[in-house]
Amino acid sequence: MRFTIGAIIILSALMTIGCGTSQTDVCGDEECTEDETAQACPQDCAPPMCGDDACEAAKDETAANCPSDCAAAVCGDHVCEKRKGETETGCKTDCAPAVCGDRVCEAYKGENAARCWMDCDPPRCGDARCERTKNETAANCPTDCHVCGDAVCQAPFENGSNCADDCHRCGDALCQIPYENSLSCPIDCPGLP
Repeated sequence: MRFTIGAIIILSALMTIGCGTSQTDVCGDEECTEDETAQACPQDCAPPMCGDDACEAAKDETAANCPSDCAAAVCGDHVCEKRKGETETGCKTDCAPAVCGDRVCEAYKGENAARCWMDCDPPRCGDARCERTKNETAANCPTDCHVCGDAVCQAPFENGSNCADDCHRCGDALCQIPYENSLSCPIDCPGLP
């Protein structure tokens, strides 16, 4: 009988120190059970943290109450949101790597002057290339971006031969109709009405 009483005492002691508690109460299993508290197990029981880049559906976090964590990725916003399922295949605009040499500096994809000078260097006025993708215009670089028809003769790039609209001059040996005729410039347009 001594053995039986001793076994009962040991069994009671084991149950008192917690060996009989449920194995389902595991902190960190993303389930807040009745034996867990927010203080004892914050990873299971704390309220969701909106803005932590983790949509915690188990804690009732949704796109409605936390769009920054749970809203679907938006293709075209220049942010590749891989954690929301955005891929290069589904959204080349956001997720495809930058292409050096396409004349578009895609800084949001990590492209810069050190990695791709031809896309990201500022335009060089005077290099005989009008780089409109880099905002070079006739106004800020007339040597590269001269525009025939802007009422300004931009010599030496424009002349009566290649831009009569801007560079018509009596006496240049070119009869530039409709700007010149035999009455307005007889030296260039002899015999024409």
